[in-house]
Amino acid sequence: MKLLLRSILFWLIRIIGKTSTFTLRRRSYFTKQGRVPRILLVHPGHLGSVILATPVLHALKSQVPYAHISMIVSSVNRELIEHHPDLDQLLICPFPDRRLGNNHFIRSWLLLVIRALQLRREQYDLAINLSRVNYWWVSALLALSGIPRRVGAETRYGSQFLTTAVELLDYEHATVSLLRITSAGLQALGYKPLEEPYTVERYPLYFKSTDEDQQRVAELLKEQGIAEDAHLVIIQAGTGGNAKLWTTTGWAACATRLHRRLSAAGVPVNIILTGSHREYPLLKEIADHMEIPATLISQVTLGQLAALFARAEIVLGVDSGALHLASTQQTATVKIFGPTDYHVYSQWADAKLHSMLAAEQRCPTCPDIPCGRMYLPSNLPDEFTCMRQISEQQVYAVACRHLTHLLPEKQVCRKIG
Repeated sequence: MKLLLRSILFWLIRIIGKTSTFTLRRRSYFTKQGRVPRILLVHPGHLGSVILATPVLHALKSQVPYAHISMIVSSVNRELIEHHPDLDQLLICPFPDRRLGNNHFIRSWLLLVIRALQLRREQYDLAINLSRVNYWWVSALLALSGIPRRVGAETRYGSQFLTTAVELLDYEHATVSLLRITSAGLQALGYKPLEEPYTVERYPLYFKSTDEDQQRVAELLKEQGIAEDAHLVIIQAGTGGNAKLWTTTGWAACATRLHRRLSAAGVPVNIILTGSHREYPLLKEIADHMEIPATLISQVTLGQLAALFARAEIVLGVDSGALHLASTQQTATVKIFGPTDYHVYSQWADAKLHSMLAAEQRCPTCPDIPCGRMYLPSNLPDEFTCMRQISEQQVYAVACRHLTHLLPEKQVCRKIG
């Protein structure tokens, strides 16, 4: 019954979308009438995927400097976007999400109608859905809002509500996909496409912490007894899905060896474990396995975390939004991949600053690798998780290569171990 009802509602939204496209395109002669083009971006994703979309804002503003650009994100990403210099208006939406438990059928559709009525008043000329996943709700929202040009990724359920659906290519980085979608949107408005190739240098990530964030981090480090001249090695072990977690003993061993290596060379170094307040037990478990002291930081804002990363020599972790945040600060990273595709979600940063390790053999319960599986039963044996394939020696060796500038020349020439 629910599927039948949804099919009928989908049909109605398509009709409304087509009618809106026909009637509202007549107002789009803004280039002749001096009307400022109004562009809406929508991204329902989590931290990492929204960070990878930040180059889109500057790309649009560079191509259409006088455009009014609005963006809708979830409340958890407000801090990430609200101070972006190329954004004119930020809107917040509690997107229905099964993982958050707020995807009740009736409430989701009610929210869809309410938000669509609000957006209709804004009279946008172009809407770009920046979600790469098969999430039909956003595309339906854009159609119901009467926006005449609706561009996004080609997906199973969302494409029917778009006027232009862009095919996603295999092994294409997420930021490149979003830039291609944005370029298609510009062309739909009659503008030139974005300049190619889509490179990190031409389309960099963006996030800047405030002076207050930087001051708070300086105070926090002082409170923890960390000297101003100390070199920071940060481990961001947590992530959104437990299938992407590496071993706590592995992190502890790497941290211990890195600390001893640098300390033996006379380099003042502090190991810092970062994560959300919910990840504190994970940080505590890693610290308990370490043979040297560590500082645990889990009560900071996004801006403060970015300011902390900016002061670090290196940030080590798994596939997570925090690692992408480190790249916005031009900080070196080492990232471990398992169930997620490193072609799509690797760091969008200078290749010299980023190293990546990926599991190469699938788990016994998965059909392929990467499998895209985010969650695993807590009692699953270690041999059933591909992340366990990455050894502590591999992570340590790669991290050392990013820290050679701290070591005396004679020690750099020594074999890593």
